[in-house]
Amino acid sequence: MSSTQRPTTWRRTGLTVAALFGLVMLLSCGGEVDGIGSSGTGITTSGVQIGTITGFGSVIVEGNSYDSAAATIQIDRNPTLPTAIGESSLRLGMRVELGFDASEKAQTVVTRPEVIGVIQTRSGNTLTVAGQTVRSNAVPGVDTVLEGVESIDELQVGDRIEVHGVREPATETLVATRIERLDSAGTQVRITGTASNVAADQRSLVIGGLGVGLASNAVVLPSGVQLANGQRVTVWSASGLDAGGTLSAQAIRVDPEPTPGGASQPLRTAGIVRQLAAGQSSFVVGQRPVIYGADTRFIGGAASDLANGVAVRVRGTLQGAQLVAAEIRLLRQASDSRVVIEGAVSNFVSLASLLVRDTRVDASGATIVFSGGTAAQIQSGAVIRVEGSVVNDVLVPTLITIRSAATASATGQTEGVVAAVFPTLRTFRVNGVSVALSNATVIDGDLTDLRPGAQVRVTGTFGSGQLQAATLRVRPRE
Repeated sequence: MSSTQRPTTWRRTGLTVAALFGLVMLLSCGGEVDGIGSSGTGITTSGVQIGTITGFGSVIVEGNSYDSAAATIQIDRNPTLPTAIGESSLRLGMRVELGFDASEKAQTVVTRPEVIGVIQTRSGNTLTVAGQTVRSNAVPGVDTVLEGVESIDELQVGDRIEVHGVREPATETLVATRIERLDSAGTQVRITGTASNVAADQRSLVIGGLGVGLASNAVVLPSGVQLANGQRVTVWSASGLDAGGTLSAQAIRVDPEPTPGGASQPLRTAGIVRQLAAGQSSFVVGQRPVIYGADTRFIGGAASDLANGVAVRVRGTLQGAQLVAAEIRLLRQASDSRVVIEGAVSNFVSLASLLVRDTRVDASGATIVFSGGTAAQIQSGAVIRVEGSVVNDVLVPTLITIRSAATASATGQTEGVVAAVFPTLRTFRVNGVSVALSNATVIDGDLTDLRPGAQVRVTGTFGSGQLQAATLRVRPRE
């Protein structure tokens, strides 16, 4: 590819793995991880929402909408403190901890990947990644969003991926809510799960069937904590599994369940039921004990439909360590996990191929209900609200509301992870859109980093089925 280059201003700001762990060791001598009740930000919140991002317009988590205009937004990749990101970096299917105030405006949003590592095996929709078993679309009501590939079949052994999801109670299998293919050049491994088989000397444990040993200079956070079976922990390693199939961790952090800023404050969580004790009207989601009773409202089923392995959303208040459920929603089929996105249409090719907030939408279905307008009004620039469900990386609507008509502008833009590159054609694919480069394209970054898994931002004009790039920002994925 040839292009006009200008000095790179969009550079990686993250530390290398080695430098990061050196910083951890320094900080752990005199500092502490911020309290989990503040989602690691130092901000005390009135309420906490734990769950999967199911939409945008504001930020929508498990169907609950939060104004995020003034929120602090971070991703948890650093063992000590999360890294600040923009709202545009949030994606469908990410698992988050969101703190909100008394008026239900988001104050903090922290997204936490469950696994980052290399695929070791794949059979159908089941993967082994860094020793963890990962399944896509494995539980009714828990859909898997893909990014960087258009189907699970495109993922191959050796691909490096980031996975968000929830654990099945019986097997510790990770039920994926999101799988994203990353830059294959990365080496860091990150795993979050439940600790078991913790050794008496605190130097080894098991997570999801994977043996983890602590390196001689490993940092344990918070400082002074004792590892124990049943804790939710996150481990980091600078490299992959060794020849014996174990992981040597340079950092390990104990992660208590997030809590609101005070007693009797709202707490909302979502996950898979485990440790159901129907006679005691209790179960566990994540690490949080939940109790319910005659005053609890059930949606999508009844108390008798609760079972280990069933996906639920729970709303209630925290009393001591227990979540007292005011409402329990059972998710027992794909339509129960509705996705809602509102924004301007971009990169319109046809009703079967368009973007809203960088999410691919197929609006060609014969059964879609249109409100406020007709399908003919959907063009680049139109503002629409889309409600439906995700199939792989495509949002398939059941309802589309037309907010405003398209403008005459032919410009377009997209931001996301590169799925494929075709050097001889000087094109690549992102968010299902073909992007064409030319000698006039202004490049911000290094074109040698333009490969599957790279993060890009493109502006240009749309025509002939492609986005003709005027500007391209590119950086490899950490």
